[in-house]
Amino acid sequence: MTFIDPPEEELQLTSEEDPRKWPTWKRIWISVGPLLGVFSLTSGNSIYVAAVPLVNAEFQVGSTLGMLPITLYTLGLALGPIISSSTSEVYGRRPVYVLSLLGAMAFNAVGGSASNFRTLAVARLLAGITGGPMIPVVAGTLNDLWDTPSEQIGTRLMGLFACSIAWGSEIGPVMGQPIIEVSGNWRWTFWLSIILLGVSCVVWLNPETFGPELLRQKCRRLGKPPPPRGSLKDNLKIALGRPLHMMIVEPVIVPTSFISAISLSIVFFFYVAYPFIFESIYSFTPHQVALSFLSLLIGSALGLVIMIFINKRLHKKAEMLARTRRLTMKPEEHLYHTMLGGILLPLSLFWFVSS
Repeated sequence: MTFIDPPEEELQLTSEEDPRKWPTWKRIWISVGPLLGVFSLTSGNSIYVAAVPLVNAEFQVGSTLGMLPITLYTLGLALGPIISSSTSEVYGRRPVYVLSLLGAMAFNAVGGSASNFRTLAVARLLAGITGGPMIPVVAGTLNDLWDTPSEQIGTRLMGLFACSIAWGSEIGPVMGQPIIEVSGNWRWTFWLSIILLGVSCVVWLNPETFGPELLRQKCRRLGKPPPPRGSLKDNLKIALGRPLHMMIVEPVIVPTSFISAISLSIVFFFYVAYPFIFESIYSFTPHQVALSFLSLLIGSALGLVIMIFINKRLHKKAEMLARTRRLTMKPEEHLYHTMLGGILLPLSLFWFVSS
């Protein structure tokens, strides 16, 4: 007689181990560190704006070349997420946070210690590449912790994540100029970035939140074979190929991506335009020019309020109507705030250039 062992039941996370079932205070605490890290990384880009005149004078470079480190840092922030979107799906969120913050601090230290402009420019590029992977992983962490469609706190934290990307870029010059005026040294913009990134290292105390990685850890504790990891190579192919595929098969992706690119490029354009316009035409001091960047912060905060209002009055109404009629809500229902922005943005630019 042959006895066949029953198939081993597939191991699952218990409710206590599921990140979405953790206490609310714990999930909020875990969410704060990544948001602070995003703010530190994005402010590290624009904080350099205040250092440009002193960098130009010390290294004898022109104003155009002096702005190159801002472009390189931005390029690095764009390239970094290609790596992280694959890595975090294979090894979890925590390794990305640790390596990203370490790399960003290290290359900021190199930039702050640079003895020539080439070293400074390359260090800024590498700081962006190593720091950039953290930004999209924050969205993944928030999704691990919260059911954003149904949990209001999670929805607000996701909105705060989107705002922290913009607010960091807008507050950077306001932080950079005073510290340069006090120290008289452009290198302090790098030291300040390192301090902010160091505070963000509180995220290292957070537990892992990625479900498959938590399951692998549980299997190891119980002495069972863990489920296989996904292939980093395959995930990297998906990370590179999926956006291109979506741009081809989804007609709405190209115009919305174009709008986002134009909007962000206008913000970076102001990094150059504000000092030139307000100093040469309106005789602002460097400190006053830095404070003028707060107008972008106020505008984005008002935009957030308008977006929340539109979401409650129009989007939620359309969602309930579609649910009542058992229909699928049209994608266009998500674009009301984009329509409003499409009208107000060119009008505001015409107002800006004609004033």
